[in-house]
Amino acid sequence: MDASLITYTQFAPLKALENYICAYWFFSSEELVQQQFDILPDGYFDLVITCNHGCITNCRLVGIWNSRIAVHSSVCRQIGIRFKPYALLGLLNLRIADLLNTGTSFNLWDWGINSDIVLTSPPETLVGYWNDLFLKKVDDKSEDKRLLSVFNLIENTNGIISVKDLSSLSGMCDRQMRRRMNELIGIGVKEYANIVRFKKTMKLLKTDKTRYDAYFDQSHFIKNFKAYTGFIPSDFEFGNNVRFLQYFDFGKD
Repeated sequence: MDASLITYTQFAPLKALENYICAYWFFSSEELVQQQFDILPDGYFDLVITCNHGCITNCRLVGIWNSRIAVHSSVCRQIGIRFKPYALLGLLNLRIADLLNTGTSFNLWDWGINSDIVLTSPPETLVGYWNDLFLKKVDDKSEDKRLLSVFNLIENTNGIISVKDLSSLSGMCDRQMRRRMNELIGIGVKEYANIVRFKKTMKLLKTDKTRYDAYFDQSHFIKNFKAYTGFIPSDFEFGNNVRFLQYFDFGKD
């Protein structure tokens, strides 16, 4: 697929929703051509809405990845919401442990989302609609501040934090953290932290292929990188191959 025919934009949520939502994203292609996209682990889960010929043709809730997934797609337009794991508690009252590395069909009305608004609204209007909708869904009674602290500590330390320190700083015991995270997203604390570390390292590697600060040594980094991408770092096309959509440089000359 010619990258010049692809448009991808994303918008940040309102500050009040930052614990729950990473971004709203919009993807479109000017041609209907089969293309393989390799999705790499990033620690998020998505609602993905596919639109063709003025209709919503598919809607899926996609769980967290802990390995590279190849997706073959010929869609012309997709709209998505990239959620942070804590949204499962404080926003959606949902568990996605069974959706590890997979997805399931989803009815937009389950969250009160109007499909006509999704189809007809420009991105900025749709983002405003979603912000208003999800603000009303924030449920203080379902909040678990200690678990939120665990997720934030992992994110803020780029995944470089021990389970012992997580327990000490959050007030949750090791067993409780493992159980709660497995129930929510289908993976444990250590693996989630490892995915966050990988995600942060990938952003650094786009500009400098020698940046593996988060790992003890190069061999440890290469082993982890290959497990999540199927490649060694020197063979990975950072920002230059639309196949790796998450890291492609849109608008690059």
